[in-house]
Amino acid sequence: MGGNKIEGREYENLDSRDFALIRSIEKNDGASLITILFISRISQRLTHARVVRLVQETIKDSMAVFREGSAGFQELAILFPETKIPEKNNDPQVTTTQKPHKKLPSFAPMPQEPEHSSHSRTVKEKLQSPGIFEQMIKVSSDLSSTARLELFDTIDQLATQLRKVLTVSGRILRIEKNHPEAWKAVKGKSIGFVDGGLANLSMLGSAPIAARVGGYIVRPGETTPERERFITLKKLINELYSSSDGGVYDGRFPDISALRDAARISIEAAGAVRLMEEDPSLRYLFMHGALVNPVSRYTDIMRDGQPFHRFPGFSQEALEELLPGTHPLPTGQSSNFISVYLRQLQILENSAATVCGVIEREATTSSVIRAVLNSLDDQVIAPVLPLPPAQWKEWFRGIIDPAQEEDDFGQRITDSLLFRCVLEPGEALIPVEINRNELRRAPETWKGVISHYPRPQVSYLQPTEWNSPIRLEIFGKDLDNFAKTAELVLHCSLLLPKYAFPAGLDIVDKFARIPDWMSKTVNTNTAVQALKQAMYKGDERLFDALRRMLCGSDREWLYRPGINR
Repeated sequence: MGGNKIEGREYENLDSRDFALIRSIEKNDGASLITILFISRISQRLTHARVVRLVQETIKDSMAVFREGSAGFQELAILFPETKIPEKNNDPQVTTTQKPHKKLPSFAPMPQEPEHSSHSRTVKEKLQSPGIFEQMIKVSSDLSSTARLELFDTIDQLATQLRKVLTVSGRILRIEKNHPEAWKAVKGKSIGFVDGGLANLSMLGSAPIAARVGGYIVRPGETTPERERFITLKKLINELYSSSDGGVYDGRFPDISALRDAARISIEAAGAVRLMEEDPSLRYLFMHGALVNPVSRYTDIMRDGQPFHRFPGFSQEALEELLPGTHPLPTGQSSNFISVYLRQLQILENSAATVCGVIEREATTSSVIRAVLNSLDDQVIAPVLPLPPAQWKEWFRGIIDPAQEEDDFGQRITDSLLFRCVLEPGEALIPVEINRNELRRAPETWKGVISHYPRPQVSYLQPTEWNSPIRLEIFGKDLDNFAKTAELVLHCSLLLPKYAFPAGLDIVDKFARIPDWMSKTVNTNTAVQALKQAMYKGDERLFDALRRMLCGSDREWLYRPGINR
């Protein structure tokens, strides 16, 4: 047998011990219809037992055939609905050389997602659905069976109560799924998507950073060649960082991953800025990733209150790419990542377009839940709570992050998991403000700059019941346009089969990504170019490091433990 996989909630109760009864005429060449009937031992116990009694003596290799007139055929036939099985055409006037017209077989449509009704599924029903149940098993894989059941009951209780307070507070936005109206609303308007890829370079010194930031601009409804266009915003940034004296960075900062992350964040933000320059008429700009990232990590490494390793600033060549159209270019402390990234965010925030960060990865924290709790009005939610509001909030915080509790089961309940149980498909959380750059975490020398970082408004959107919710982040200025933004994200996400993620970001992700087969070539070419620069500049330390990188790998016998003992 072959064909498309059959999916839908109607088949949730089927397992390997159930039956699929198929009724057809003999020697069916595809011209005649067949009827398929599923018998589930969970929902049809008596019928399932009757079929077991009929087939237990004749079944072989999980299959049994009952021809008309044989024992058991009539008992199975009455299980099927009243349908007319077409018979073969035995008209003698039809010759063997003249085949009758073969009618293409028709198949039942794929099960559709149930339309939203006034009666929403309970949290307990959601927890039993395959998608959430799989996620729950992953979360509780290291727990005992008793602790796992406790976790299920806890999430049921938390999600049920949280939905009540969000409903009574008007904090859940219901979005109607209507593709014709949704695309009519943005017809002819420019919509931009930005995503970037960073080559996996073996080292980060004066060697250039291989990066590619892709931009995709589309005008829905347009039929001309200008309907969509792709823009490569970055290919290779030469000598991204500079040393403290303004020369070529010598690679002495020990936290290489911090340098790489700072490069990735600033390059992707520069891509968004450049896309706006390319098309000033942009109405929406979607970025793959967080809108505002924490920055306190990307500073000097301190020892005894003094800088021990200074975080390098960007070179003048890099600043021309990171801050296009900015004159004069920043110097000194203003050329550091924290200052440059703040300037990029300010450019995006002051633009006319609605800028939105979209994240499909499952969250590992509960920061949004905490922000929601802090924003709830005690007087509004008190009537639906089993405890006084202040006491209930304290209890809720302790449950979602039980690290300080003596009897905790060791599992933090994350934003993604809880909001997947709270939200129905087509629903979004009204955004709450999140401070990604708290001053208590900021270095003393950078508190003045970090205090100016914007605080994004964060929401969760549930596109379908089969996927985790998508996190949306916007600037405060775009709050009034959030409903339209969430509607656009929802309908973009429904364009992709089996993957609830905006189609435009999926397109630009494939456009910008540097594949593995290309990364090795980029690595080698970059290292060779850097080797030439090291030779010309007389940098012996970098020259030796690059030579080792080109001539061997980390698995060489010289790197094995104990070789120098």
